[in-house]
Amino acid sequence: MKKKTVIITLICALICLTATIIIAYSGLPEVKGADKFNDIGKGKSNAAHNLLNAAENEETVIGTVMGTEITKSYFNFKYDSYKTSPLNYENPKEEAWNAIKREVWEKRFAKEKGIYPSEKEIDEYVSYVRKEYESTQEGTILIKSFCEGMNMTEDEYWRFNRKYEAPLAVTHGKVIEYLEKNKMSMPEAGSIESNITDLEYYNSL
Repeated sequence: MKKKTVIITLICALICLTATIIIAYSGLPEVKGADKFNDIGKGKSNAAHNLLNAAENEETVIGTVMGTEITKSYFNFKYDSYKTSPLNYENPKEEAWNAIKREVWEKRFAKEKGIYPSEKEIDEYVSYVRKEYESTQEGTILIKSFCEGMNMTEDEYWRFNRKYEAPLAVTHGKVIEYLEKNKMSMPEAGSIESNITDLEYYNSL
């Protein structure tokens, strides 16, 4: 029962990180919702592919969070995620930076508390969530449309998800569970130490 509860918590985390648009558009007519999902994928496509190719190219840093260097390619992906969100964030650039700050804090906290997810946990999570999406016609259509917008096959997208998004979702779920169990709270993004070292680039976005 506990394992099932954790899985449900983690699914909620993934929805927040990668599939907010399904919530926003699942109630719309099938074609219209799929078209919008495709558009959002297109909005994230370039940044996602640049992130995938970053290992082959010289990486440049936009800043640091708690001493951890944040590359421009990773920041751009997060920025595009917020910029193309149907939630229409007023300041997607700031939202992206704050999201990265929380990610770094959660990862460090999870490692300190011995709850950082194993590779097996992440694999099981991705497999479970993929099956959940593919279990309904609507979910299948939306994911397919999103992948087409991202210029990825569905297998390529889930590999991308496994590398960059699922570890964050699983970590987030475990951290939230730990905090709630121990009556603790997560720090506000503004209190997490960070420094944008390339302000010229940041302000140009």
